[in-house]
Amino acid sequence: MLLILLGMFACGITISNYVILSAAAQQGAQMLALSRGTTTAYTSTITAIQNSTYNLAWANVGTTLTVNGSACTSSSCTIAQNAAGQAALVTLTYPCNMVIYGHNYVTGTCQLSVQGAAVVQ
Repeated sequence: MLLILLGMFACGITISNYVILSAAAQQGAQMLALSRGTTTAYTSTITAIQNSTYNLAWANVGTTLTVNGSACTSSSCTIAQNAAGQAALVTLTYPCNMVIYGHNYVTGTCQLSVQGAAVVQ
């Protein structure tokens, strides 16, 4: 009985982390899509994602930002004025743990991965 209860607890935490990560990806994509013509597109998007992942360890969250297929990094993320209609995509990853009583219920490493997309306005 205890094993079933602990399994439900571990799965519940993983599902909760997935929902939080998914909402953060969508929030980040929306912020990135609305940052056309600004010089702080990257930092404002990362801040929005950090604020949305309030109970996840930020050091473990992997982020990838792209606009129309081009990578958006801290040094090269200016969305041009004529970028309206292009896709803004945020991909987030976060590790999960499905080890219960020493048995790993996921083959390999457990990694949550979500994407959020929006159209540049």
